[in-house]
Amino acid sequence: MKLNIFLPITAALTVMLAASSCSDDATPTPLEPSSGVEGSATFNSLTFEWEKVEGATQYGYQLFSDSDQALETDVTNQCSATFTGLQPATDYRLVVRAFAPMGCGFTTSKEFEIHGRTADLTVLESPRPVFEQQNNDAVFTWEPVENAESYVYTLSMPDGTEIESSSTTACSLKISGLATDTYNFSLQACTSAEGYKDSEVESISFEFEYHHNEIWRATGEYTSSILNENWEATIIAYDDNTFELLGWYGVSDFNLNFGIDKSQPDNEFYIPDDFGYTYDDQSYTYYVLTGRSQSPTKVSVYPWNNFSSFTGDANKGKVTLCVWNKQANDYTYDEFVWANEGAADQFIGEWTMTMSGQTMITADWSWQDYDDTVDIEIKKVNANTISMPAPYFTDETVEATIDLTAGTITIQPKAVWTYYTFSGEASATNPVVGTINADGSITIDNYSAWYDGYYYLYDTKAKLVRK
Repeated sequence: MKLNIFLPITAALTVMLAASSCSDDATPTPLEPSSGVEGSATFNSLTFEWEKVEGATQYGYQLFSDSDQALETDVTNQCSATFTGLQPATDYRLVVRAFAPMGCGFTTSKEFEIHGRTADLTVLESPRPVFEQQNNDAVFTWEPVENAESYVYTLSMPDGTEIESSSTTACSLKISGLATDTYNFSLQACTSAEGYKDSEVESISFEFEYHHNEIWRATGEYTSSILNENWEATIIAYDDNTFELLGWYGVSDFNLNFGIDKSQPDNEFYIPDDFGYTYDDQSYTYYVLTGRSQSPTKVSVYPWNNFSSFTGDANKGKVTLCVWNKQANDYTYDEFVWANEGAADQFIGEWTMTMSGQTMITADWSWQDYDDTVDIEIKKVNANTISMPAPYFTDETVEATIDLTAGTITIQPKAVWTYYTFSGEASATNPVVGTINADGSITIDNYSAWYDGYYYLYDTKAKLVRK
C-alpha cells in the first residue's frame, strides 16, 4: 500500500520528464535507493537530508506522524526537505523515492525512509524563592527568570491545605496575617513565549512566628464582683488589637488575654482561641484560671454581645468582664480601670544625643567606626508615648513607649531610609529597648539597621542627656 502514495506523483512526473530522449530498447532498471539523515531540528520544524541518487532528476516524498498519519506529500529536485508547524518532542518518518527521466533505462527507486524527532520545548529555569520574616509579614523574593512572563505561587500547610494561591509579574511577594506555624511555599515561572514551557515547581518550607508587639501598658485597679475585693493589675495593649491583663485575679503569671474586633461597628469583645482557655458550649463561657489557692480557682467569662467590653487608650480606660457569680447565682460584672498621669510629660523638651558604633552603610559597604552628637527634641504623643529622632537615622522619627515602673522606653521596629528597618540588634523584628537612668538620662544600646536579612549597624550605643 505504501507504493500507492507515489502514484499521483509518478503520473505528474510522466509529463514533466517525457521530453527526455533515451533509448527504450533495454528493460528499465530501478534506481538505487538512497540513505538519509535528520538534518536540523527545532521544537516545531525538521529538515531531512539524503544522498543524491545517480540518474535521478527528482524525488517524491511523504511525511508521516508518529501515529502513521500522512501529513504532507510533494516532490523536489533537491536532496532535502524542510517541514514546519510540527509538534515538539515528536517522532516523524519521511518516505522518499528517487525518479528518473522516462526512457533512460531506469525507473523509480524503491522507497527509503528517514526518521527524525523535533526538539522539546525549552523548560524555563525554576525560580528560587527566599523567605524572610519582616515584622508580621512573610516576604518572598527571587531572581527574575529569563523569558518568564509571570509567576504562580501557592502557600499551604504541610498537610497540603491551601491558604493562598495566585500569580504575580513581580519578583517579590508579601503575605500578611499568618499565625505561628510551619508553611510550604511553591513557585513556578510561567510563559507563553514560543519554544518555551513553564518551569518545574520549586517549593520551600519555612517557620513563621507571629510577634505581637506591645504598643502601650497601663497600671490600674481591678475590682472583683465575686470576691468584693480589688487589687492592682496591669494591662498591655498589642499592635493586633489584643490585650493582656497581667495578674488579672491578683496572682502573678495568671493573665487574661482578650481582643477587640475593630472590623465590627461596635468593636466586638472576644477571647482568642489560641490561649488554651476551656470553652463551655452549654453556658457559652470561657474558663480562665485565676491562680488562687481558694475559690474561685477559675472564673467563667461571658464575652459575647458586648456583655464584656473594652474602652480607652494608654491614658485611661475600662475593661468590663461579664462573669458567672456562683454566690449570686447570676452573672455579675468585674471591672478594671486605669488613668495614667502622663509619664511622657517628664521627657518633653531639648536633649543632646551622643551616638557611637560600627556601620556598614558606607560608600564601599565596609565596616567603619562612627560617632556623632546631635541636639534633638522629644515630643509627646500621648500620656505614655514620646516621639524622637532615631539614633543614627536622626532625620527619621520614631515613637517610644515609656514604662516608668520598669524604667524603660521601647521603640518598635520601623522602616527608615526606604530600605532599612530600625530595630534591635538581634533581628529585624526585635524592638529597641532603652533604659531610663537614675540621673534622668536615657541610654539606648544595641540598636541596628536591617536589610534583606543582614544587619548594617553593630555594637551601637546612644545616650540622651537633657540640655
